[in-house]
Amino acid sequence: MARKPHQRGDHLTRQNSQRGFSLVQLIITLQLAGIAALIAAPSVRTFSAQYQLSSASNQLGFDIVRARMQAVGQNQFVRIRMLSGVQYVRETSTDGSTWSNQVTKNLPSGVTATPTSAQVQFDKRGFTTVNNSVTLSNSLGRVKTVATSIIGRVTVA
Repeated sequence: MARKPHQRGDHLTRQNSQRGFSLVQLIITLQLAGIAALIAAPSVRTFSAQYQLSSASNQLGFDIVRARMQAVGQNQFVRIRMLSGVQYVRETSTDGSTWSNQVTKNLPSGVTATPTSAQVQFDKRGFTTVNNSVTLSNSLGRVKTVATSIIGRVTVA
């Protein structure tokens, strides 16, 4: 079989005819992307709610540890007290009875705490004098508990 030599115009015509997408290909691709997005949306919501819960429990645990370090470092009583289901405050006291507000923080949206009256209080040596655990829950009903031991160890479970 003899090969036909390429002509200059033949190569350009073939290259130009295969550029881009047809309208039908574009519509099919967009429909498939839409279906994939609908399938993935519930997973994204679940992941986001779990992330918010983990973030809130880690934030609260960190603030409790920070309160203990502040109690020892500044030779004061320090406590973390829930103001509501979505807000807590770090307070200090020199005598353990008169408290002043230091920092108020909000939990991430979609996360609530129970009991709303919970508090963790440290004496000047860093030991807990009032020891409560705080349970955080998200919109999916998942929970994490931030607990403090008598010696001030914080666990998130």
